[in-house]
Amino acid sequence: MSTLFTGDYIYQSGLTGGQPEESDARFCLVSNMDAALCSVTEVQGKHGLVNVTQLLKDTPVVGLYFSAHWCPPCRGFTPTLIEFYKTMQANNQGLEVIYVSLDRNRASFDEYYGTMPWYTIPYEDDARESLAEKYAVRGIPYLVIIDQHGNIVDKEGRGTVETASGTQLPEKWKTV
Repeated sequence: MSTLFTGDYIYQSGLTGGQPEESDARFCLVSNMDAALCSVTEVQGKHGLVNVTQLLKDTPVVGLYFSAHWCPPCRGFTPTLIEFYKTMQANNQGLEVIYVSLDRNRASFDEYYGTMPWYTIPYEDDARESLAEKYAVRGIPYLVIIDQHGNIVDKEGRGTVETASGTQLPEKWKTV
């Protein structure tokens, strides 16, 4: 499958006439979005699968949260991130989080994700490894903040969340 970059679209093969279609399996309606993230067409929400294009089009910043149940520092940081996320959601701050699991098995993934209020890349999706490679994850928990165009806004999202206060997005996460 080849990746095509055209104007405001990044999409992969299977297109008719060189233009993206609603039915295209792998399609991102954002300019400069990373091809690894574009390979994710749906994320799992608490009520089923959600189309990534629809989720991200009105979301100024997205946190990709690399974590795992087996990791004690992750289990320590996750409650902090949950409270931060809930505060941002309650104040309409335009933050979404997508859990990128590095769990070793499905049972651990299910148990750990069950504690989280946000989206996740399905456990079976190989994009989990692609994203970990793309963002050079060397240790977890790791929270990288990207804008809706796929640009990295903050490589140290964990530290930013741990020191954040108030009900607004951290200043460095606010995009133009």
